[in-house]
This record gives sequence, C-alpha cells and structure tokens, in this order.
Amino acid sequence: MFACKQPPPSSPVSSFSQSDTAHDEVPDRGAVTCLLQQWQHGDTQALNELWPHIAGPMRRIAARIIREHFRDRDNIASMHTTELIQEAFPRILDYQARRTWDHREQFYALVRNIMLWIILDYKKYQRYRQAESLHDLAGRHTTVPTSPISPECMIALDQSRKRLAAISPRAAHILELRFYQDYSIRQITSMLGLGRTAVHQELKAALGFLKHDLDKS
Repeated sequence: MFACKQPPPSSPVSSFSQSDTAHDEVPDRGAVTCLLQQWQHGDTQALNELWPHIAGPMRRIAARIIREHFRDRDNIASMHTTELIQEAFPRILDYQARRTWDHREQFYALVRNIMLWIILDYKKYQRYRQAESLHDLAGRHTTVPTSPISPECMIALDQSRKRLAAISPRAAHILELRFYQDYSIRQITSMLGLGRTAVHQELKAALGFLKHDLDKS
C-alpha cells in the first residue's frame, strides 16, 4: 500500500491574498495531496475521491482564464468553462504519471499552465471542433483527437513568461497575480495602485505577447 507523504502545515494566509484553492471546502489540506500521490501511483479510486475536491477550483481557474482572454471579443461564448476543463483534463491525466505531487499547489500550477496553453492555442481548438462537427454531419459521430501538450510545450510557456517579464515586468507581474496566485482584479488594483482598465489592458497585452511568442516557437 502506498503511504502518502504529508506536507508540512501551511502558514496562515491573509484574507487579502487567499486564492480560490484556499477556499476549497477540504477539512485537511494534506488529504488532497495524499489523494494526488495515490493517483500518481496508479490508484484509480483515488481519482474518484479526488474529483469533488478539485472540481470547484478547476472551474474557477478555467472561468478566470476564459474571461480575461476573451474580454472585449465577439467570440466570448465560443468556449465555456466546462469545455476548457474537458480539453484540459485528458492532458492532466497524461501528465499525472510523470509527476510527484509534494503539495496540491503543484497540481493547480499544472492545471493553470495547461488551460492557458489551450486558450493561447485557441484557433487550433476551433479547427478540432469544426472537424468533429464535420464528422458528425457525415454520420460518423467520432471524436477527433486533440493534440498532446508535451513537457516541451510547458517549458516553452515558461520561457515565454520569462521573456515577457524582461520586456514588460508589470504585465508579467499582473499575469502572475491574476492567473497563478488567484488575485481578483480588485485586489490587484489595490495592490498596484492602478485602475481596472489599466489592469485589464496589461493582462490583454500579456496574453497577446505570450500567444505571439509561442506562435513563433
């Protein structure tokens, strides 16, 4: 029987900086880490027990990324939270065998990276969905396989974020706060002394840079 590695107790987090994952209704933070470790070691039942704990945070992460990426765009309804989770989860399943989860924040960091990659590669997502529609119209009702997200893709995203930080530190910082530390727009405006419009513009510029940079690579 696999024995879980219990992480040390987390330090208290101020109400100002608490993330969505911190609000997860889990009585023992180590319990989620334990389930992740059991899942990583091939216990499929652990995934069934884990899902109720991670579903809420995953929905909130997906909703935030979609909302910021499609802000002020006509196709805001082209991808919904459930669709992004459905696109991301098979990739997460693929990664679980390669990772050792020391704490659940590592898992949520991977969720954020994979979801962000899918959104930045949105045109490819649209092509896959159009191909599925054509298959359905032809009466074949088959699912067109999506492209895998390799470790190299995650490295490329990390490198793009570093290049963004070198070019525009403030945009990179706001991206980090919003997507990776789960700060609200209100919290970011208060912390940085910026207006909401300025914060949204920085986020839009950051996402645009990442997309352009990754398209080149």
